[in-house]
Amino acid sequence: MKNPLLILVSTIMIACSTSAFAQFDKYNSRVSMQCLGDAGIIQVSLEGDVLIIDNGDGMPLSGKVGSETVVKNGKREQYIMDVAGLFEYFVDFEEKVMVSNVMGMKSDNQCY
Repeated sequence: MKNPLLILVSTIMIACSTSAFAQFDKYNSRVSMQCLGDAGIIQVSLEGDVLIIDNGDGMPLSGKVGSETVVKNGKREQYIMDVAGLFEYFVDFEEKVMVSNVMGMKSDNQCY
């Protein structure tokens, strides 16, 4: 016969550790990197299913993955954001690279 006190203590420990890990879930769904651009540092992040590109001008670009604005490359962490057909950004979180395409002029940005 198992000790009821041992079972109770084990159950409480598992419940506490599970809720402690749940606190980190909101941060585990976020991917972020900083890229070096012509005008300074560009912050690129994916929060849940929203891609955000912020060059520090106070007007970050954002779009939902799967919409007409942001397309994902299958299971890879690669995205293309199209802003009104004028600006296009290729973001690769795996290789830490971002390519800006502004009306046909491409610029490679190394990220970290």
